[in-house]
Amino acid sequence: MDLFLYWLGISIGMHAFPDAAYSLYLIKRGFINDPRKALNILGRGLCALFGIANFLRMFWFDLIYAVLVSFTVSNLVVGLSVR
Repeated sequence: MDLFLYWLGISIGMHAFPDAAYSLYLIKRGFINDPRKALNILGRGLCALFGIANFLRMFWFDLIYAVLVSFTVSNLVVGLSVR
């Protein structure tokens, strides 16, 4: 049963990893050429981050991300419940 829950958590985490659709959404919504400087910088930064993340998928970075998030969150939850 534990193995199934580990698999479920990691597969959900891998699918939560940002993909190219997020970058297209930011471009379509106009955050890239927004006249407000803060949104323009945020939109460009997020597009760059999502582009790097998609490149790293070739190296299974989405799996590494999911495992790290799963174990970090589970350790935080267990650590908070012990106190």
